[in-house]
Amino acid sequence: MPVTETILEIIDLHTFSNIWYWLAVAVTWAVVSHWVLGVPFDLIIRARRATPQALDDLEKLVDFHVRRFIMIEDFAGTPIIALAAFVLTALAVFGFYYDVEIAQGIFLIGFPLTIVGAICQRACHKYQTNPPTREDLPAELLRLRVMIQIVAMIAIFVTAFYGMYYNLSVPDPFFPG
Repeated sequence: MPVTETILEIIDLHTFSNIWYWLAVAVTWAVVSHWVLGVPFDLIIRARRATPQALDDLEKLVDFHVRRFIMIEDFAGTPIIALAAFVLTALAVFGFYYDVEIAQGIFLIGFPLTIVGAICQRACHKYQTNPPTREDLPAELLRLRVMIQIVAMIAIFVTAFYGMYYNLSVPDPFFPG
C-alpha cells in the first residue's frame, strides 16, 4: 500500500463525519471565547469584583495587547488582510465550487474567525482612541465577549446545519445503494 493511501486512511478527510473535526470546532470556539483581547475570562471576572490587583493586571494586559494588535496592524495589516482574503477565497472555491469537503470545513471555521478578528481589531482601535475607565473595563470586555460568543453560536449552528446537510446529501462510499 503506498504511503499516501496509508496517510489518507489515518487522516480521514471526510470532514463532517469525523469526530476530530467537531472536536476542533468545539475547541476553537471555546478558546476564542475564553481569551478576549488576549485576556483570560477568569481575570475579567476577578477584575469585575473590583479586586485592586486584578484590576491592575487587567488594565496592564489589555493595554499591552491593544498596543500589540495595533502595532501588528500598522506593520503588516494590509498583507495579513490580503493573505486572509486569498486563503478564504481559495477555500471557498475549492470547497463549494469543486466540492472538496475538507476545504468546506476549514472555511466554516476560518471565515467566522476573521469576523471575530475584525471585531477585536475594532475594539482595539476604540480602546486606543477612547480608553474605558478602569472600573468600566471589565464590563466592556464582557460585552466584547458576548459579541464573540454570538458569532461563535451562529458559526457553530451554520457549521452543524451544513455538516448534517452534507452528510445526508452525499452518498456514502462504504454503503452503496
